[in-house]
This record gives sequence, structure tokens and C-alpha cells, in this order.
Amino acid sequence: MRAIHLFWNSAFIKALRSDTVASLSAVILLFLIFLALFAPLLSPHTPYDLSTIDILDSNMPPAWDAKGSVHFLLGTDNQGRDVLSSVLYGLRLSVIIGLGAVVVQVVLGVTLGLIAGYKEGMIGALIMRIADIELSFSTYIIAIFSGAIIQASCGIEYYNTIAMPLLIGIIGISEWPQYARTVRAKVLSEKKKEYVEAARVIGLRPLHIMWKHILPNSLSPVLVICTVQVANAVMSEAALSFLGLGMPPTQPSLGSLIKDGFHYFFSGSWWIITFPSLALILLIVSINSLGDFVRDYLNPRKI
Repeated sequence: MRAIHLFWNSAFIKALRSDTVASLSAVILLFLIFLALFAPLLSPHTPYDLSTIDILDSNMPPAWDAKGSVHFLLGTDNQGRDVLSSVLYGLRLSVIIGLGAVVVQVVLGVTLGLIAGYKEGMIGALIMRIADIELSFSTYIIAIFSGAIIQASCGIEYYNTIAMPLLIGIIGISEWPQYARTVRAKVLSEKKKEYVEAARVIGLRPLHIMWKHILPNSLSPVLVICTVQVANAVMSEAALSFLGLGMPPTQPSLGSLIKDGFHYFFSGSWWIITFPSLALILLIVSINSLGDFVRDYLNPRKI
């Protein structure tokens, strides 16, 4: 209880509560994460269980429509799957992929950025040139090549089984240079300070100095990038799934749900694309709003 009391009365939470937009975004984001985590318990149906899907229920409008049913609150898609259940499961996959990709980015980017900033010389220059080359390729190009190679060599069925970890790896590997460049710049300024010189004088090893002394003082910009990159990772996954290069139809994410609903929007089945799109918009906007708040809060020049 004491820990909760201290957290609730911390400077960060007080600043968050004083910002109406940021606090509302935090509530929305926590609610969406709650829905994603407990999707199997909250979903009225299981969109992956074919035995519970009836094609005769396809394209059914939401429950408030005269032709709707209380069994399908947000209607059904062209296959008879409950849209509400599909959105909850799709939200879960999108959140997992977004967070997983950011973890890969942080591990690679922070590690290589620390080494490049502390070592400099040939090692630092080599890492930065690799980062520059990496930045010249977009996430989508890497995904297209990787997906095509795996599908051609191993088959579509095998690709479907590894689609989620593959997307996490592709998005994570594609975006690590942003962390590396930011951390390197921070390390270059931090390693010239007196506390680093004192650590060297007393005989601490470079690895210990990097991880125990320099890294904790270089994390502020990393936290800001993380909040932005989670939203970017979710959008990248949605875009790839919309193009047919992401999650398979048997494991729908928000992007693949939007892709499926796009073909039926002008035929009158507007609910198939509308509700996944609203969930994606709420997720992205809430993350970006919190990212802006964190950036302003951690800004050392803030008055």
C-alpha cells in the first residue's frame, strides 16, 4: 500500500493528472491494454474456433440495427465471425507485436549505441555506418523480401506459424538505428563528465562504466523514443497486414481485420472495417499523446 501511495503521489503522476489530454490518453490506453490482455475472457466468441462460426450469420449488422442480434453486439464479418471478438483478439496481437518490436529495438539500439559512443574509433564508425545503411531500407521493403523468401522456401503454412515472431523481428531490426544514434550522442556527452573520469581513475572496467554509470544517465531520450516507436510498430504491423504481408487470416490483427472489411465497406457492411479502425485509431492516438507528455516532462529545458 505504501508503494502505491508513493507512486500515486510521485511527481510524474501529479504532472500526468494535471494534464487533461495526457490523463485521458492514459485511461484509454490502460483500458485498451486491459481488453487486449483479457481478450480470451472478455470475448463473447472465439474467432479462431471454426466450430463456433456459422456462415449463415455473415454480414450481420450491429445489435442496435433492426436486422442485428444481441448475440453479436458489433455485428459479424463476411465469414460469420463476431466483430467484437475479432477486434479484441486483433487488439491483443497488435499490442504484443508493438511491444515485442520495441523490446528488440531497445536491446539492439541501446547496446550498439553504448558501444559506438564509448569506444568511438573504428568500432564506433563501423556501427554508425551499419546504422546508416539500415536506415536506407524501409520496414516494408525488408518485410516484403523476408516474407517472400520464407514463403517461397518453406511454404505459406510455415510462414503462418512464424508470422508474429517474424514481424516482431523485422520491425525491431528495422528501427534500432534510431535508438543507437540517440544513445551514442548522449554517451559522447556523458563520458566527458567528471563522474566518468572518477570511475576510470578508481579502476572500474569500461563495461561496468557503460552499463552502471553512463546508461542510467542516458535513458531519458530512450524512454521518449520508446513511446513513439510503440505506436510506429503497431502502425507498421497494421500496414503490412493490410498489404497481406502480416498476420494470416487465421490470426487476425487490427490491420488484417481492416483489410478484410475494406472490401465490404461500399456494399453496406460498414461495421466490418469501422470498429477495427476505431480501435487502431484510439490505440495510436493515446500512445502518441502519452509520448508527447513524456517528452515534455523529461525535457531538461522545461520551465
